[in-house]
Amino acid sequence: MFYFHREDRLIFASEIKAILAAAPELAEIDEEALMFYFKFGFVCEPSTIFKQIQKLPAGHLLTYQSSQAKLIQYWKLPWPTSGESEDSH
Repeated sequence: MFYFHREDRLIFASEIKAILAAAPELAEIDEEALMFYFKFGFVCEPSTIFKQIQKLPAGHLLTYQSSQAKLIQYWKLPWPTSGESEDSH
């Protein structure tokens, strides 16, 4: 899920091209994300290749109320702590 939020405007879609169709002015490339893409082949969430468009991180939801957007983490992958084996979960 991708989204753009500024002041009282929220645009979200499952694909960036839908956001750009609604707001073509958001097609400004994030040069740092572009370099990361060239180096590693992907862009880390929540960033995207566009400066003002964000990707909803895994295990998160976005709430929007009174022109305020808030990210909420609802799930986190449990990782073994040091000294703990994976079998103990």
